[in-house]
Amino acid sequence: MARPIEYNESLSIEICELVANGLSIIKALDTNKRYPVWSTFRKWKRENESLQTHYTNAIQDKADFCLFEIDEICKEMK
Repeated sequence: MARPIEYNESLSIEICELVANGLSIIKALDTNKRYPVWSTFRKWKRENESLQTHYTNAIQDKADFCLFEIDEICKEMK
């Protein structure tokens, strides 16, 4: 199956969910052949305000996730 070129909102939300759960965007895109390549995702993001919002929220959620992970590691080291 070829990777998508046309914007797909449901795929975009799936991808953003992976990012929110800690994956980098590049890694997230590589997890499934249904997802676009990085250059296509960037184009989608530049051209779609909804995706910009979803992605920004995903990055903020990822930061919270990473902070939680760091806190847990610090607790284990005490």
